[in-house]
Amino acid sequence: MTEPTSRAVPAEADQSRSAAARGTAVRGVLVGARIMSGLVTVGVMVAAVGGAALVPLPTLGGAVRSALIEPEAVDTTRVCAGPVLRLGADDGTDATRANSIGEADLRFAASGGSPVRGSLDSTDSMTGVTPYRVDLPPASDEQLILAASQSQSIASGGLIGFAATECSTASSDSWIVAGSTETGRTTLLTLSNPASVQSIVSLELYTEGGRVSATGLDGIVVPVGGQRIVSIAGWAPDAESIVVRVRSSGGAIVAHLQQSVTRVLTPGGVDIAAPGVAPALRAVIPGFVVDSHTAIEDIGLGGDFHDLASIVRLLAPGDADAQATLTVRPTPGTVKPVIEEGEERVPETIVVPIELKAGIVTDLPFDQLLDGSYTITIDSTVPVVAAARSSTVSSGEGVRLDSQEGPNAGASGAIDFAWFTTAPPLATTALVSVAPGPGAMLHLVNTSVNPARVTVHASTGASPVEEVSAGGSLAVPMTAGGSYMLTGFETLHVSVSYAGDGELAGFAVTGPLPLAAAVRVYH
Repeated sequence: MTEPTSRAVPAEADQSRSAAARGTAVRGVLVGARIMSGLVTVGVMVAAVGGAALVPLPTLGGAVRSALIEPEAVDTTRVCAGPVLRLGADDGTDATRANSIGEADLRFAASGGSPVRGSLDSTDSMTGVTPYRVDLPPASDEQLILAASQSQSIASGGLIGFAATECSTASSDSWIVAGSTETGRTTLLTLSNPASVQSIVSLELYTEGGRVSATGLDGIVVPVGGQRIVSIAGWAPDAESIVVRVRSSGGAIVAHLQQSVTRVLTPGGVDIAAPGVAPALRAVIPGFVVDSHTAIEDIGLGGDFHDLASIVRLLAPGDADAQATLTVRPTPGTVKPVIEEGEERVPETIVVPIELKAGIVTDLPFDQLLDGSYTITIDSTVPVVAAARSSTVSSGEGVRLDSQEGPNAGASGAIDFAWFTTAPPLATTALVSVAPGPGAMLHLVNTSVNPARVTVHASTGASPVEEVSAGGSLAVPMTAGGSYMLTGFETLHVSVSYAGDGELAGFAVTGPLPLAAAVRVYH
């Protein structure tokens, strides 16, 4: 087993590196001809003599020639979201332009070869700090796996919170389930183009009111090596629930969505969401972390604090309504019984039948879940997209949340929140890069009918074998800043979560893109 090659990268400016992805386009033409000739047979009958003549058919043809064309191997590239963003400069000017704060910490690893850190060439951010990119040259004899993630703790520029996300591979079609544009909520979409050709992006935007029809959603130009930053509020102001689809022609795009919250003048957290799985009949969210449920109950969910509640966000983007079943199952060993009002509450599996109206974003509250981690599964009659959000409150006397009057009087402590996205099924092998952060946990969900014995190969230290029952889940503590190769399983959904005092984040783990198949050309 080849141990992953890993890199730890400090948050500092960097010379950008452009890696052009090359492709091979082929066309095959099958030319065949068949010529048939007819033969007229004349029979002459004479009283005493009969005769017959048989003439063979002439044929034309020969062996069809062909060649197997192997596509040219290209670099594997992952692009990060970049630093945390806010609208406006420090002096309050340029309120409609994005301004980055600080820099993110980057970690990356590869199953072989030598990955190279770089940066995009340009960004809309006024600071000019571009996102990281990581490029891995191809190998001639194997498919290499590249993993990368970033994290950032922020307590400046009017924002407080912790954000972590996987650096993604480019796609021509992606879905992000996250965000709000209500008062005090800022939602920014970043579009990064690591390709060697310009990209033209079209957006589909859905809210609780249905699909948004607005000018400017089509024809967004993202230059080669560039990052565009757009505010969702320009198309959907005062929207509580957002889902965005990003499609591109030309260069494929890496999309992320950043949300930040400010309640009056008090920061309420920040998060960066990556794309989840495309619409499917089954959606799996591993490692959904619930934290500080007692503190949140004490604050209350009224008024400007309504979005502290844990929710599952769902959308059936097609033309048909969905009949779905949502299952919330505790991860063994992570949720402990508690005594509330003299009675013991124990963790339990929740199963909820739901109906989703086509094109309408729906938020389902789950504010009674005990602290711990959960697996959320949605089974639907039509394809759906999904994500889940939860919040945390620090235990110390941190930031004052409200005045001494009103329903939330006396609440104190820093607040953060996180979006947990759907994770794709990974087969046989997975590579995980864990950016720095508090309480890092690896979540493994086995949806197959067979138990899994997963070997967790650590870049440093012991490499334990973990048992994940059929249909079960497992949470494994991780060393932040490390990398891990997972082997020995059939199918797993994998994610990473972080939970600390007033800090919460998580991201799904994605695998490599499938290799391009060879093409046979006939001539």
